[in-house]
This record gives sequence, C-alpha cells and structure tokens, in this order.
Amino acid sequence: MSLDDFSTPLGLCKVDQDMAKSLRPFVEEDPFAHSQEHSVEVQLPFLQYFKPDLKILPITMLFQDYETARELGSRIAKASEGKRVIVIASSDFSHYVPPQEAKRKDTSVIEKILKLDAKGVETAVMSQDVSMCGYGPVMAMLEAVKGKDAELLKYATSGDVTPMSEVVGYAGIVVTR
Repeated sequence: MSLDDFSTPLGLCKVDQDMAKSLRPFVEEDPFAHSQEHSVEVQLPFLQYFKPDLKILPITMLFQDYETARELGSRIAKASEGKRVIVIASSDFSHYVPPQEAKRKDTSVIEKILKLDAKGVETAVMSQDVSMCGYGPVMAMLEAVKGKDAELLKYATSGDVTPMSEVVGYAGIVVTR
C-alpha cells in the first residue's frame, strides 16, 4: 500500500492512515507500489469531484490467488467496521484478443462476479485463460463487502468505438451490501 497522499488537478487526496495501521503487517507499505500502476490516479479526480474531502487507502496486489484475496478482504471488512467505506477494485479484463474471444472469456468472469463468487472468479480466469490483470483485487473486494447484489452497468471493449482485430475488455459492475 502507498501511504503517500496523492495530488490531483482537484487538490490533495489524503491517505487514511488509521485504516492503513489496521491492515499492517498483512499489507506492507511500499513507496513504489503505485509508481508504475496508474489506476488510482485515473480514478481519483472522479471520486474527488463527488467527495472533495475523500480519504483513500490505495492497495496493489502482487499475489493474485484466492487465499490471499480472501484474507485481504476479511481484513478490509474488519478494518471497515463502523465506518462508511467504499471498496473499489480496478481491473480490465481480456487483453489483445479478438472481440468475440474477449466477450466469451470476460463473460465467464463477469458471471462469477455477478454471483458474488470470489473463488469462482479465480476458477474462471484460470480455466478460460483470461488475461485479467486485477482479478485478485476483484476477489478481495467481493470478500470484503460480502455483497448481497451485483449489477453489470456496462461491458465494452476497446474495439467498440473503432473496430479492431484485437481488443481489451472492460466492465463496470456495482456490488451492494
């Protein structure tokens, strides 16, 4: 996790140091954790627009296995007790495959997310050879929120605007508890 505040065009976004303390030592501080990972910095201005005094705890996951995700999700749930917390998992889905293949592979994972089946996400990624880079955080989020419902807002690929032979898949899914 990164303990450094993020500076965006909308101002400084502070890291929730109390939440960070509650996740140690399972989640380690790594000042370089987000130096090559841009998903947080892309999302922050949108989140700050709706909540300018937002506090975050950005976590990247090296290990993408279910057991690590389950443990992280459990610890996030415990650290979140009595607080208003939104857990966001960020990942694209298939990478650089034909559009039909992306949709088929990605749908197998999306179906597991919609069923709130964290272990099933890992099984689908492995059995379908889905090149989803953040399935660990998705599983951790599912375990953390112990959702009651999930809704697919939109599935699309990078080829939907400009047709191309190889695409990357994306989905927006909301999980509520």
